[in-house]
Amino acid sequence: MAARTIPTARHASLTLLLLVASSALPLRASASQLGDGYWFAVGNQILDEAGRVVKFSGVNWNGFDAANCVADGLWARGLGEYLDQMASLGFNLIRLNFATSCISPSIRPSDGSIDYSKNPDLEGLTTLEVMDAVIAGAKQRGIRVILSNSRVSPALPPDYPADAGLWFDLGNPERVWLDNWNLLASRYYGERTVVGVDLFNEPHRDPSHPDVTWEADGVNEPYNWRTAAKRAADVVQRVNPDLLIFVQGMDGDDCWWGSNLRPVYFYPLKLNVPYKLVYSIHDYGPMVKDGQPWLYDPAFPANLEGYWDELWGYVADQEIAPVWIGEWGSVLPVGGTDELSQREMKWVNALRHYIRKKSLSWTWFTWGPNSKDTGGVLTDDWDTVEQGKMEVLGPVMHPLFGPSVGERPAVAPRHGLLIVYAPENAPGITMPVAERPAVTPLHSPENATGIAAPVAQAKQRPVSDSYFKSSPPSVRASWLPLATAASACLLLLAIIA
Repeated sequence: MAARTIPTARHASLTLLLLVASSALPLRASASQLGDGYWFAVGNQILDEAGRVVKFSGVNWNGFDAANCVADGLWARGLGEYLDQMASLGFNLIRLNFATSCISPSIRPSDGSIDYSKNPDLEGLTTLEVMDAVIAGAKQRGIRVILSNSRVSPALPPDYPADAGLWFDLGNPERVWLDNWNLLASRYYGERTVVGVDLFNEPHRDPSHPDVTWEADGVNEPYNWRTAAKRAADVVQRVNPDLLIFVQGMDGDDCWWGSNLRPVYFYPLKLNVPYKLVYSIHDYGPMVKDGQPWLYDPAFPANLEGYWDELWGYVADQEIAPVWIGEWGSVLPVGGTDELSQREMKWVNALRHYIRKKSLSWTWFTWGPNSKDTGGVLTDDWDTVEQGKMEVLGPVMHPLFGPSVGERPAVAPRHGLLIVYAPENAPGITMPVAERPAVTPLHSPENATGIAAPVAQAKQRPVSDSYFKSSPPSVRASWLPLATAASACLLLLAIIA
């Protein structure tokens, strides 16, 4: 894919930052292959270190989130065979799902979960060491990895519990979740194959606990997913500021778990290290759960594009941040003649069209056949490919990456500040991670035009059904790009001084 220049007017703040930084540090050589180096979130795009737009078409690989605490299918075939097959099919990224309780140096894969005659290099390894091997194998094949905290406690199908929607439980308090992200971010510091972290899977309401919400700071703690995600992002960025931070949306009365980004407009998430935030959503068809009202709208499937635009697509359309479809999947009954099968195919085709139109990145759910909801790319023999699924995915596959190369940049000599690289073949920008002064987000209810939920009122505002249905305004404040540029320059000049 040819290099793409960022529009100067829209991203004036980034351009000014780069001009100031160039006087302090030498230029970094541009990457030679698409996807090289660490990635950045600018506007609604993800860029590599050379400023080229990167798109990923990946696959979810479960198992580290199950009772075996290791990638699924290693009892049937060799790790290298699976990775070769993924690359040959055109998948350029793996969303590697894990459970909180599987992340410990002492945890080992359960007995029988690996056939060591097919995987002799894995014999005697801990769960984390097998994860290392997966990442090393992906690196050799040009496949990137996003680490995803799928659940707190593991289970094996068909006994998957109804997840409670929280990133903690009685046996695993939030501190364990944060410690795990500290461990993983530290472990893969400098490993460019790991491009980001998906902080937690599908936070949602459940009768077993108070409502999980996306609120202003200090509201509905500890069930405020926005502030919890900020705490986890702070932990990751303190030890590994190069990683993209993927944050999933909420649930709602009219959407799937993880797909509601409406509250983001009113209460945006701001990270300490900029240009690293990507929002993530999940979407499925009627065969996962029949009867969803938006899938039975009289205008279906023509209603879906507007529905997705209003629910989460606006975040990318208005260049608030990139949006990644972290999960979409289906059993894909190609050729089925029953009404449900036909409705499923209409949903698949509609979302595929939307992905293509918006040029979105995505990861299919899932690689192995043992998902009770969707099946897998592979059939029950863990070898044969479901060709019908690949035919559907073909039109939205993105280019492959080269093997991830290069060493992590050294620490900048001046004040020992970590170098955080920006796009457009840019020099490093020296920005202290732990000591950066707090900055009030520009796009927040207390100072943004057209947002009718001031923080002072929100602290007393009860959670109601309308919270999960309210739509963001159709336009952002027109002064926001200029204000962002001015604020960024003042902050950088203060740091340099």
